[in-house]
Amino acid sequence: MSQPISPWRLLRTESPGPDWFWLPGWSFAPEVFAPLYNQLPGHHYGFDYSATGVADNSDFNSCAQALINQAPASPQRPAIWVGWSLGGALACAALSVSAAASATQKTGNITLITLATSATFCRLQAEDEFGLDADLLQQFSQNMQQQPEKTRRRFLALCTQGAADARPLSRLLASHQLSDPATLLPGLDWLRSYRLNPATGNRLQVRQEQHWLGSHDALNAGGLNPVYYSPGHSHAFFLEPEGQAALLTRLQALCCQLKPASGAQG
Repeated sequence: MSQPISPWRLLRTESPGPDWFWLPGWSFAPEVFAPLYNQLPGHHYGFDYSATGVADNSDFNSCAQALINQAPASPQRPAIWVGWSLGGALACAALSVSAAASATQKTGNITLITLATSATFCRLQAEDEFGLDADLLQQFSQNMQQQPEKTRRRFLALCTQGAADARPLSRLLASHQLSDPATLLPGLDWLRSYRLNPATGNRLQVRQEQHWLGSHDALNAGGLNPVYYSPGHSHAFFLEPEGQAALLTRLQALCCQLKPASGAQG
């Protein structure tokens, strides 16, 4: 029986260092994180929405299970999972106690960092303090089938809204945005349906977790704890100069804290 094609691909390797797992937001390739992972030692793997089989899997939890099962992690090295928006939600689901318990990989020494990830992407009730209007996401789904290029541009505008200088940020994001509607449509279903338990400390099998937010996020992320507020402001705050510098400082400090087990090298 043939092995399933991995949703992960190698982005960069610089030993010694931890295993990094980068999960981008909806419609983006993992290279969107290049300004971060190019400055960090370790073995860097990116989740690829365009990988064979991912677009055919319309079940959010099954994809999350595949991510933990097929993560090319070494038991001798600590692991750091960094997920942006939908990627952060997938990371939370992959590292949940239930998914990790049935995983083929050991999941003990893991740090989780989410960037602009919501406990639910859409508001469940009108009075909810975080999340996007469900009607807006429904419009996105319809427009993605009818006017995909225009819809992707609209999403770029939402991602950069609130940034001090949105134009260069938009160009950077556009250079890493996927274009195939068949790849992107399942992710919209995942955004509509996923639910994370805000009491993450009781459900995640991780050593530590940090949930970073921008202060003027047009997609109104929130609902996960503990919260870290970035000096960047948009949904893509981690690529704004101030937000990128603050996050890099924290990630570099994590590299110093998380030493690989004795004898673990490459």
